[in-house]
Amino acid sequence: MGASGLSGLFEKDMTIAIRYIAMQDETLRIQFMEDWLVASGLSFARSDGVRVNSVDEVDSYDSQKRKSRFGYDLTASEIGCFLAHRNCWLECLRIGEPMLILESDVGLKPRAVLGDLLTSLGTQRQSFDIVRFHGIFEHNEFLRRFIGIVGPNFSLYQCVGDPMGGGAYLITPHAAEVLVNKSASFFQPLDVFLGSTWFHRLRFRTVKPYPFYVKEFESEIGDRKRPKQSVLDRLGIEAHRCVDDLKRISYMPIDFFR
Repeated sequence: MGASGLSGLFEKDMTIAIRYIAMQDETLRIQFMEDWLVASGLSFARSDGVRVNSVDEVDSYDSQKRKSRFGYDLTASEIGCFLAHRNCWLECLRIGEPMLILESDVGLKPRAVLGDLLTSLGTQRQSFDIVRFHGIFEHNEFLRRFIGIVGPNFSLYQCVGDPMGGGAYLITPHAAEVLVNKSASFFQPLDVFLGSTWFHRLRFRTVKPYPFYVKEFESEIGDRKRPKQSVLDRLGIEAHRCVDDLKRISYMPIDFFR
């Protein structure tokens, strides 16, 4: 699948691949994505989603660690989402080019020209490892440091605070390699893992204002059942969270000025 090529948009050896994630039977999502991607005039391809039937069937998912830190498993859909993104990281690493990764419910805002954004970012690839194009809780980004201009109406920032979300982001091959290695065993949802900069130590920049929006579709993540927890279990979970919070907070100044 795809539209016209990227020739003329980027300097030589600075092409950026575009992949959107959707299962083959998600026809409404596929139609939505391909309508606006074709209109953008850029090349793209669909990356298959991953359907997981049981948390026990994925060897790389660490159920024991997950439950010790949170008290409950990820849903099968959350695990499948993580694996689908990880497949994109593996492809980015294989082709050796930066990649824009999109979930199947994000659309481009009218004032954003994707070619212009990617062209500008392609010439500034030494200034980032990952670039966020959308976040769920934008108010969490309570402090910004200006990095550069990325086309008309948009700028690149380093933000303090995690808005969460993995709907639209750009990664370099270096970032893909780090993410692949760090996720050989995983226990977090995709967006939490990406936002754990103290863990993967990648420069995670943000384009402001967000050039993408989220279209309402029926959720594919599914419901989570949280079991009852004893006081002792609860104390253990809170202790793990406290340690993670200390790591995150202590890394914030380093992360902000990198």
